[in-house]
Amino acid sequence: MNLKLQGKVALVTGASKGIAASLAAEGGNVVICARGRTELDATAAEFNAAGGGQVAAVVADVAKAEDCARIVEDTVGRFGKLHVLVNNAAAIDNFGSYDELSDGNWQALFGSAVAYLASEAASFITGTNLRVDGGSVASI
Repeated sequence: MNLKLQGKVALVTGASKGIAASLAAEGGNVVICARGRTELDATAAEFNAAGGGQVAAVVADVAKAEDCARIVEDTVGRFGKLHVLVNNAAAIDNFGSYDELSDGNWQALFGSAVAYLASEAASFITGTNLRVDGGSVASI
């Protein structure tokens, strides 16, 4: 598969389980973030050993606006730009089954992660920052 990620930079939240593997395998440089240091570092080491793009781990909680700003700053500071943002983090841990989610839980689950991080990354993703030529945001 050719995702055309060679030389691109991606930021993936909730990434201690492996969602960023294909991005790195395609040659993209990837910053992965999650709340748990041990699993996150192990994931980064595994991806780096597999070859492809560089993978860096950042411990952060996307439910906190200051962590969202720090994640974006770290990504751009490390790789100089940001092309792809994958919102994959859940802001709450135990929300029940899909069909039992209340409106409040949906907002807690996606609202903070998507709104905070997207607003921090927007100038880099859209190209208005002039360090990138456009990009993409995916919320999973």
